[in-house]
Amino acid sequence: HSELDEVNEVIFVCSGQYDIGFGINRKEKYVLRQPSSTLIGGFECSYDKKCHYYYRCYQKLEGYFVRKNTWKNFEQTFPLFMTEIRRHILTKIHSFLKPEMDKAKERHINKI
Repeated sequence: HSELDEVNEVIFVCSGQYDIGFGINRKEKYVLRQPSSTLIGGFECSYDKKCHYYYRCYQKLEGYFVRKNTWKNFEQTFPLFMTEIRRHILTKIHSFLKPEMDKAKERHINKI
């Protein structure tokens, strides 16, 4: 995924690693490496947001995906379960991913 892309699936990464980055002046800067047993697109699909970051494979990824419309059906069919999943995703975004990416972006801007 690239910044501001529409995200239409949630990807469950079972094996492999991927990098997360951002763009400044049309250049991509990757700063976080994520392990297996994570997911991509959960925040965007849960909250109808566009992608905030760049994603790329570091190693071959294996996993599963769920299309956004199926994810939304899960939210209606299993509201209590999906509320917990959404809460977990939101907590991870605001307690880890966003602060780390903001710090890295600020360091990169200060170097320019």
